[in-house]
Order: sequence, then C-alpha cells, then structure tokens
Amino acid sequence: MSRIATFAAVTTLTASLLTATASPAGANGVRCATGQPPNETQTVFLTRDNLFTNQAFFPEGIWQGDTFRVFADGLVNDGGWPSSTNWPPVGKAEAADSNYPMPGANKYSLVAKLRDSAGYFFIGSQSSCTTSNFTARQHLRLTMNDHNLGDNSGSWRVTVQLWWGP
Repeated sequence: MSRIATFAAVTTLTASLLTATASPAGANGVRCATGQPPNETQTVFLTRDNLFTNQAFFPEGIWQGDTFRVFADGLVNDGGWPSSTNWPPVGKAEAADSNYPMPGANKYSLVAKLRDSAGYFFIGSQSSCTTSNFTARQHLRLTMNDHNLGDNSGSWRVTVQLWWGP
C-alpha cells in the first residue's frame, strides 16, 4: 500500500502515541519551523490507561527524514501519598532519580522515545521540530516521567504534527 493510500486509511483510525529522536532538520524541518501545514496531525488524550499501553501515533510510523513536533496541555495528578499534585506537561522542576523513565528530567513531565531508541527525551508542553535519522520506521512513544503510573489520574491533550520527508 502506498504512503498516500495508507495515510487516507489511517486518518479514519483512532489516534495513538509515538516517539522520535532529534537530529538537524532538513527541508521538511524548515516547513515545520516556519509553521507550514503538516502532512498529518493527530491528537489524543493521555490518561493513566493509555500511558501504560504505549500505542503509536501514525500507525505507519515515522520514517527517516520525517519531522515531527509535539504540543501538550492539561493536568495529570501524580497520585502521590500523603498528598498529590496536578502537573502540566512540563512537570515538577525537580530532577527525577534513576527510578523514573528519564532520570534527570523534570519529575512528572511528558517524555518520549522512539520505539527502538535507547532512551527518552523531554517533551514538556512543546517539543522542537525533530527530524528522524533512523533508517527503519519508528513509532513515537509518550509517557509521564513517573515511577508509578498506576496511581495517576487526569489527562494531557497531546497533538503530534508530522511533516513527511523526501
């Protein structure tokens, strides 16, 4: 199935989640940085339930040379004891320890990774234009930088824009 035919079929599906790794932006990165319309846009609400499932935005994936950008808002409650707090996607301005998905990043923040990449990268409320340099297609995976997702509540609205590469 061609990419355009797949895109047409995919736009009728329910959105999921993806991740990518940073590299210098190419021509499509310029299109992203200058605010030109993306080839695809998907929005989901990240809740405790789908933070666990690690589904992917764009079922066809992110290909080498594709550029994406992520925007997020809303509040997720960390479920902490004895008190809990609602956090925006930038999280708490406190470095996470080694029990968190991304040690060193803000606790309770929105972080992401590409399926086959080694580690997470920080998204917060808005990522930069990021171009994939992987040779195989990848899926962007998003999660909260939290050591216990099971006690969370609330949601973040996450929009991912995708500019196709050459």
